[in-house]
Amino acid sequence: AVLGSREHMCIHPKVNPQASSSSTNKNNNNKPPPTSTDVNHSCNKLNKDRKCIYRNTLEEHGPNYHPPCSERKAGDENTQPIRDLEDLVSAGKQQRICPFYYTRGLIAQAEIIFVPYNYLFDRDARESTLAE
Repeated sequence: AVLGSREHMCIHPKVNPQASSSSTNKNNNNKPPPTSTDVNHSCNKLNKDRKCIYRNTLEEHGPNYHPPCSERKAGDENTQPIRDLEDLVSAGKQQRICPFYYTRGLIAQAEIIFVPYNYLFDRDARESTLAE
């Protein structure tokens, strides 16, 4: 499993406008990008209110859902494709699912978990993400 921060993986246009637009500063009226604290707060609020369409769609698919992958070959239906952050965000946009929560759901079955460097040193991040 590849884990990333909401700042890098959130595709909701109200939470992370830069991730949802195709170019970096085209549609955001030259506003500075949201801070990671802003993204975390907005994401948590939308999820608490059940208003994030991307997470709701992911939950509708169920816990064993894996977005389609163009690299899969016949016979690979029971394996997870290898994806980096950009692949996960792209698949999230195409399938309208939350890449952040999708990757969190993969932790339990993962043999290897790739995490951002700071997760190794930040006890809160480590405990909240890797507690299982």
